Amino acid sequence: MKSKSKNKNPKANADFEFLDRTSRRVEFLYEDPWRVFRIQSDLIQSVETMARSLEDRERVVAVFGSSRKSAADQYCEQAREVCRQLGSKGFAIITGGGPGIMEAANRGAQEGDGLSIGMNIHLHHEQKPNPYLDAQHECMYFFVRKMMFAKYAHGFVIFPGGYGTMDELFEALTL
Repeated sequence: MKSKSKNKNPKANADFEFLDRTSRRVEFLYEDPWRVFRIQSDLIQSVETMARSLEDRERVVAVFGSSRKSAADQYCEQAREVCRQLGSKGFAIITGGGPGIMEAANRGAQEGDGLSIGMNIHLHHEQKPNPYLDAQHECMYFFVRKMMFAKYAHGFVIFPGGYGTMDELFEALTL
């Protein structure tokens, strides 16, 4: 393959050819068979975040609810108060780490001096981590995120939400 570079230096052309070849060889990592390793990596990083954050805590509650509610919404106010009380009793709170009810729950946990954890999800132009997180991880896959809730939570508090909330609820109910 001839280099497209107009550089007259043969060594520079060889370098460009090598780099061009290398970038093409990495594309295989994004093919389906290699997805297994990306999933495994997401799972390992998520478990590591949770294990380091929780440090063998036995009182952990996951909170599910709408990301679209404003802080003034009655359900956000309830989530904040419930999690403030749980936090003051030593419970750690795990949410999706985004806005709405998740943010209210994380805020309440911190106000009650409880541990506040967010398991966010990587979505372009969607939710960002809320400012009330003591620890957070951004999952690449929804099922890894739901697995963290199911594995580490000893209880669940569910507030109104949409399809995402229902998905999390039914995942917890079926395990």
